Amino acid sequence: MEKALANHPDKIKWNEKYSRVFRKEFIPHPILESIKNLSLPSAPVLELACGLSGNVLELASLGYRVLAVDISDVALDLLANQLKEKQLEPRVSLLIEDLNNWQAPKETFSLVLGIKYWDRKCFLNACQAVIKGGIIAWETFNKNHLCYHPHFHPEWCLEKGEPANLLTSDFEILIEQDVDNGFSSTHRLIARRL
Repeated sequence: MEKALANHPDKIKWNEKYSRVFRKEFIPHPILESIKNLSLPSAPVLELACGLSGNVLELASLGYRVLAVDISDVALDLLANQLKEKQLEPRVSLLIEDLNNWQAPKETFSLVLGIKYWDRKCFLNACQAVIKGGIIAWETFNKNHLCYHPHFHPEWCLEKGEPANLLTSDFEILIEQDVDNGFSSTHRLIARRL
């Protein structure tokens, strides 16, 4: 699949972005603090559109097996170097994929994590990838983000009620809140599959 994605515009865009990042920081997202307090079934975890993910490093260091998926081979190479440095390579699999076309295996993961990425189809697929008792944790931009960044693509923002209104009846919402730091605005959802 990697060869087929060689000229994909998203891959080119994100590879350029990650190549220009001066300080390669791998900081876990604050959503992990809420997840750490929840019990997860014994199964791998999945992060979609992981980029330079501190989440992958943190989850692997806690003993989870992790599948990290992104379209950018530059980001995944940088992440691979961090995994090697921290001796976490055996716990993590890295996968280059276009999330518009790739679908996670159904009922496979105890946790599916999506941060600052939005695609309805991808979210619905992610929900199906969660096993019974597992968690979906998603945080991405809401429409208030456009007040801070008026040129941001509106289709990359959640519509009112999303993503909670896309959950099937076998999910229980544990946390749902808006997060506004004065520079961006996101909506956080954590739900457990019953």
